[in-house]
Amino acid sequence: MPFLNNYTPSDPTPEQDYHLETPVGEYDLNFCLDVPESLSTPGGVLLVPVIPSLYASDLSARLSANPSLFHYIVIPPFTTLTSVLTFIESFRSDPSRLLFAIYDQSLLPFSSPPTAPHRLAGLIGVLDTSPSSRTTEIGPVIIFPEFQRTHVMTHSVALVLGWAFDDLKLRRVQWFTNERNEASIKAAERMGLKLEARLRWEKVLLAESLEGEEVPEWAREQEEKAGRGRGRHSALLAIGWDVWREEAKDKVAKLVAREVKPRTLERVASTPVE
Repeated sequence: MPFLNNYTPSDPTPEQDYHLETPVGEYDLNFCLDVPESLSTPGGVLLVPVIPSLYASDLSARLSANPSLFHYIVIPPFTTLTSVLTFIESFRSDPSRLLFAIYDQSLLPFSSPPTAPHRLAGLIGVLDTSPSSRTTEIGPVIIFPEFQRTHVMTHSVALVLGWAFDDLKLRRVQWFTNERNEASIKAAERMGLKLEARLRWEKVLLAESLEGEEVPEWAREQEEKAGRGRGRHSALLAIGWDVWREEAKDKVAKLVAREVKPRTLERVASTPVE
């Protein structure tokens, strides 16, 4: 007797201008745990949940201008506002995920609003959050080129770790990255995460991606027909609530406490502080 199996895969999110005009009070973040209004470090960075009507246009301008940011991640480069809005909607539709916009608060003039467009420094999110297992994963982490090698990465990751462990009372935070992305691995280790494993063929890359492991010759025809690209060997790093409390929290606090000197946007890329 044949078994009954009526599963059908869900369709990709159609490209549309999702929630571009939805008022803030009517936009559902759809996250499985409590959402902060904002997270911040004094004079460092401000993280705010991504609301399309407030932030999507500025994000689109920055993301579409920097396709190299997508070199190591399994997200296609964005070329239009519609593609950014579709990504935000796809991300939001999974209640285990939440996306934050990052704003650099060290930039002059201080009289400009905290979320002024020139302060927009990147994106950081969490995914695969499990309220029952008390776990989450940090990702994606996208820092715009002129804010790389500044305080922005350190402060942003510190805020997400503190929120996860101290506010949400989670037990484990993970970080997956391409095993070739040594900068990402070092950034995670600097924040107290430990390398736990290297996982072969952990992700399927976009068909057009040249960054990854070549598909074996014996499987190449079937994979090309299916539209699947190269594979990614991933590095898995993680930190538990015990290590956070006993070791990493104080270490991270000292990193965040380092002086962040006010700068103009023109000097951001030329004055690294890390």
